[in-house]
Amino acid sequence: MQTSLLKTRIAVLWIVTSVAMSAYMILMAFDPAVMKGAAVWVGTAGEDDWLMVALFWLVPLWLVFLAVTLRDPVNRWVSFAVAVIFTIIGLWHFFICGVPLLKGGLFPEPVPHHVLLVGSSAAATALIALVRLEVAETGSPRDRFSFFGRPTRLPHSPGAAARAYR
Repeated sequence: MQTSLLKTRIAVLWIVTSVAMSAYMILMAFDPAVMKGAAVWVGTAGEDDWLMVALFWLVPLWLVFLAVTLRDPVNRWVSFAVAVIFTIIGLWHFFICGVPLLKGGLFPEPVPHHVLLVGSSAAATALIALVRLEVAETGSPRDRFSFFGRPTRLPHSPGAAARAYR
């Protein structure tokens, strides 16, 4: 797979993560139970709490830019490290708020938009980490370990392209 194509796909996965996190926060604003808890939290939140909320959106957006602009070895390790951190945070958040298996969340039962959006974000960052780890080990992603579908190069004739997808 070409380096620029891989960088573009990683950037798109970071965009998916950012959009899922943004949609999650917007949908939380419509939930009365969250708003009651948020009213209490806003009064006690410090500067570091607000910084974490801001970084919730900014880090994936920064990584969209960095995934396209950084050289490959630096890009590979930055994307991998941040994707692992965001996957761990996403899974923790998924099990606290999305599927409340652990105590401490806002909801006593699963909430569909939490499950979908937090799960999508965690899945996208896990996919980034897996692809970046594979590139780090082999130098390039293998076609048989491609999460992005079929190989991108097709034969030039329409008949050959149709036979390639049978």
